[in-house]
Amino acid sequence: MQTQIINLDFLSEFTKSDRAKMRRYVEMYLRTAPKVITELQSHLDSNNLESLKLKAHSIKPQVQYMGISALKDVLAEIELAVNNKCETSELQLLVDRANEIGSKAVAELNEYLQN
Repeated sequence: MQTQIINLDFLSEFTKSDRAKMRRYVEMYLRTAPKVITELQSHLDSNNLESLKLKAHSIKPQVQYMGISALKDVLAEIELAVNNKCETSELQLLVDRANEIGSKAVAELNEYLQN
């Protein structure tokens, strides 16, 4: 059995288990986060590392609300790698990982909305 990427416990607590509110937050995340995660690659491709770092930082709160700790960790690693002036190849691996986790999370969140 595959391990889940998302953990909606925090969101449930934050919304006092109000399913309608939880759905709204999930829907907001699904409207914005995939685009932001895609933009990470664009910033890396254009070698705009400061924007890459800022974009990674900006999405972390929403990722935390959805309980996607693996993605939050990768985003923090991207910030650190930019600060440490790591090689582009290392940043590429991190951006690829963010995209992979983000895609899995989107699938799980869409499944949550269908239930």
